[in-house]
Amino acid sequence: GGLTYREGIYITEEIHSTGLLSALDLVEVNPRLAVSEEEAKATASLAVDVIASSFGQTREGGHIVYDQLPTP
Repeated sequence: GGLTYREGIYITEEIHSTGLLSALDLVEVNPRLAVSEEEAKATASLAVDVIASSFGQTREGGHIVYDQLPTP
């Protein structure tokens, strides 16, 4: 279970856009659970991405923001 990377980034971007974020607590990133050093580095990198997104870093590329769903 849990969120995908894209879901986590989307949520933190939306939270940042409210301007209401005043604190952030990353509960745990445990590199000892990784099978390899490469996996541990990837996990830490993902955590940094989520934190950075919370503070306003955005993904590359453009996307259309809809105020309402487009009609079919």
